Amino acid sequence: MWVLMLEPGQDARMEEIPSDPSQLEQILGGPAEITAPFESGILLVVLRDQRGQRPNRLIGSRKVYGRCLLSGGSLHGLDDLLERYRVRMDRCRLE
Repeated sequence: MWVLMLEPGQDARMEEIPSDPSQLEQILGGPAEITAPFESGILLVVLRDQRGQRPNRLIGSRKVYGRCLLSGGSLHGLDDLLERYRVRMDRCRLE
């Protein structure tokens, strides 16, 4: 599945990752927590325990730490929406 990968200190980028939940947790580095802070069915997937992780982004009123990603059905085939979120996520980097 295609996601918008958000890593501390880096620009947001599109990345294809496996859709298997256990592999998703390997990519993030631990158990995942899923929230829906955006319209259009886009989900934010973060580490459940972010202690000790580098600051990543301020998303809404929430600071997120470590590697995280945006995913959801709306991300498939909607390039203009992806670009809008990529730019939006680059503006809210904490480093």
